[in-house]
Amino acid sequence: MAYDITVLVGIVITILIYSFLYKDQFLFRFAETSLLATGIGVAFVTAFNSIINIAVRPIMTQGRWDLIIIVILGLLFFTPIISGKASWSLGSQAVLMGISIAVFLQGNVTANIWGNIAGTIPTNLAGLLTFDTIVTVVTVAACIMYFFYSRPVKGVYGGINRAARYLFMVQFGVNWGTFVTYRINLLVGRLIFIMRGLGIIA
Repeated sequence: MAYDITVLVGIVITILIYSFLYKDQFLFRFAETSLLATGIGVAFVTAFNSIINIAVRPIMTQGRWDLIIIVILGLLFFTPIISGKASWSLGSQAVLMGISIAVFLQGNVTANIWGNIAGTIPTNLAGLLTFDTIVTVVTVAACIMYFFYSRPVKGVYGGINRAARYLFMVQFGVNWGTFVTYRINLLVGRLIFIMRGLGIIA
């Protein structure tokens, strides 16, 4: 029976990675280093091709000389390897961080903040009286009040604070359960991959 070499490599690497369950030894470190080196190599080639296709080729063939600014900012990231020139990269880092934060905040405010507010507040009176809406509004209000540190935790506020703590525990439990389920699904998927690669199952 002929086997695909890529499938065999995937099976071997998977087994070596899971050998860490036995103990940290050479085979696991070899697989870990191989995956890391492969990832870095693929990332380097992808980034190099992106530079050629997005910046260098338009500059050379279309006269997009404005893109040379991007090339210069990118090259400045490598100045720390030159003795005494590390400060040259600060401008590029500032531009990258500024753009990244702006893009993140734009998407985060729209998708998370406004989306959660719109999902919490009903648009009509009939929606306000549903069980799901009441539970949602009460839960959100209790969790927000939990972070009011300026008030003493006693009385009615103390009861709300304790209720919010239990709600947080439930949420953390759900998150952990989801994480474990995802990892189990990943393990099962790799086992199926190994058995199919070896022809044990179709």
